[in-house]
Amino acid sequence: HNVFANVGYYSKQPFLNAVYPNNKNYLNPNLTNEKIFGVELGYGFRSKIFNANVNVYRTSWKDRFQRSGSLSITVPDPNNPGNNMIINNAYANIMGITEVHQGLEADATANITKMISLFGSFSIGDWYYKGNATGNVFSENNEPIPLNNSVNGTTLYLDKVKVGGFAQMTAAIGATIKPVEWLSVDGTYRGVRKLYANLNVLNFTTPEAGQAGALELPTFGLIDLGITFKIKLRNPKQYFTVRGNVYNLFDKTYIAESNTNYQNGLTKEQYEATYKGSNVPKYEDYANAGTWNGINQVNQVWFGFGRTWSATLSFNF
Repeated sequence: HNVFANVGYYSKQPFLNAVYPNNKNYLNPNLTNEKIFGVELGYGFRSKIFNANVNVYRTSWKDRFQRSGSLSITVPDPNNPGNNMIINNAYANIMGITEVHQGLEADATANITKMISLFGSFSIGDWYYKGNATGNVFSENNEPIPLNNSVNGTTLYLDKVKVGGFAQMTAAIGATIKPVEWLSVDGTYRGVRKLYANLNVLNFTTPEAGQAGALELPTFGLIDLGITFKIKLRNPKQYFTVRGNVYNLFDKTYIAESNTNYQNGLTKEQYEATYKGSNVPKYEDYANAGTWNGINQVNQVWFGFGRTWSATLSFNF
């Protein structure tokens, strides 16, 4: 048995892109160190056939600076009044973020026999923003782009909005079979839930957007397989290891990430109250976009990799 606890606080110097927020020699007048406070409590159990670990944690991350790139921004076309144009490869600076990360993690392994072992893991979290933040948008030429008709920073209504980009509930279970000393086969099932879209400055400029929250992506599960083969040499300390893997065995299609947070099923009144300004898609485009697995296709998403293969050869001596 072992029990542990960790408590820590540190003040983190911002990265360079926070010091010069639009890549020009103008110092950020509101620059401050990021402040992180964390608490963790855990327990571990060890025996000949069963090992397990469980820990709970809570982290508060204040005054965080975040830059997000590869944005497509819709703005009025100065050369064609009444029409819009799209600026690609724009980026956003978000200042004054406070994040709270808290949750539970557990994993276990069991040696059923000399030939068979099982393993599993589970995690559940509650990661969210606390309070609001401020956002600015720039073109790839570092020129400011008006956001809600302002280039001086726009309030982002983030209080209680879920942090995106990291699944807040995961589970995995797998087995390894070793029929002989030089051969082993393993398989794993991984399930993902409560995965939210990334923070996008265009989607949280109204209190209604903050209430709508981050876009939750569809649940998915993947199966991976692997095989390991050892080739022994005359010297017992020397041998080759051949490893082969198949990831996403059944070639499942799933959304791994989203850069936008447009919720599905909104009326015109709801949509225009939630996502305001010329920087977001028009309601007609949103309404006619259709859906995929419950996600409105006006969103900019990244699909995960399909079935992939890998093989490695290593020499131990």
